[in-house]
Amino acid sequence: MGASITTANAYIADVSKPEDRARNFGLIGVAFGLGFIFGPGLGGVLGGIDLRLPFFVSAGLALVNWLYGFFVLPESLPPEKRDSFGWRKANPLGSLYVLGSYPLVAGLAAVFVFVVLAQRGLETVWVLYTGHKFGWDARMNGLSLMLVGLTATVVQGGLVRPVVGRLGERRAILCGLAVAVVTYLGYGLATAGWMLFAFIVFGSIGGVAGPAIQSLVAGAVPPEDQGKVQGGIASLMSLTGILAPLVFTAGLFSYFTSPDAPVEFPGAPFLLGAVMYALAFWSLLRLFRRMPG
Repeated sequence: MGASITTANAYIADVSKPEDRARNFGLIGVAFGLGFIFGPGLGGVLGGIDLRLPFFVSAGLALVNWLYGFFVLPESLPPEKRDSFGWRKANPLGSLYVLGSYPLVAGLAAVFVFVVLAQRGLETVWVLYTGHKFGWDARMNGLSLMLVGLTATVVQGGLVRPVVGRLGERRAILCGLAVAVVTYLGYGLATAGWMLFAFIVFGSIGGVAGPAIQSLVAGAVPPEDQGKVQGGIASLMSLTGILAPLVFTAGLFSYFTSPDAPVEFPGAPFLLGAVMYALAFWSLLRLFRRMPG
C-alpha cells in the first residue's frame, strides 16, 4: 500500500506538458512542505484530546483520498497506451531492471540514490544531533522542521518553474546539488544553533533539483513505462531508508559521540551527506557530458 507517491509521480508525468513537468512535480514538494507545517501541529492538538485520535483522523483523510481517486480522478492514459498487468512484472527486481533500459534514467537513478541517502541520513540524525550539540528540546526541533516545510513550500511552489525555465533542467539540477553540498557542510560545522536555521533557509533553494530530476526522468520514458520507472526509483529510495539509519546514526553519529572516538564530532553524518551530494554532482556532470541534451 506504499505506492501512492509513485503512482502520483507517474500520473503527473502522463498528464503534464514538457514545459510544465518540473513545476508540477514541484507541487508534490509543496504538498509535503504543507504536511511538515501543519501535520505535527494537528497531531499534537488531536493527541492532546486522545492519544488515538490522530490515527483515526489520518485514516479519515486516507479515505477521502481514496474516494476522490476512485470516483473523481480520471485515468491518465487512454486504453491503447496502457500496459497490461502481469504478476511477473509486479516485483521489485523487475522494476529495477526497467531502469537499465533507459541510459539517462539509469544515470539519474544512481544520482537519486546519493541524494536520497543523504536526505534520509539527515532525517534520522537531526533530532539526536541538535539535542546533543545545542541542547534543543522538542519545541526547537519542531520549529526547525516547521521552517523546513515552510521554505520547501515556497521554493517548490514558486521558484521551480522560473528557475528551471531560465537555467534548464540540467543546470537547475547541478545548481541545486551544489547548494546542498554547502548546506550539509554548514549543518555539520555549525557552532551555534541559529546557524542551522540560516542554512535551512539557504538550503531550501536546492529544492529545485528534485522536481527537475523527476522531469528529466519523465521526459526520457514512454507513457506505458512511466509507472514501472517511478516504481523502480521508489524501490531504490526505500533501500536507502534501510541503509541510512545504519550508516548515519548507528554508525557515524554513535561513534563520533562515544568515548572511543579520537575526537568528538557529532556533525560527521552531515559531512558524509555533503560527500554524497558531491558524488551526485560529479556523476551528473559525467552523465550530461556523455549524453548532451
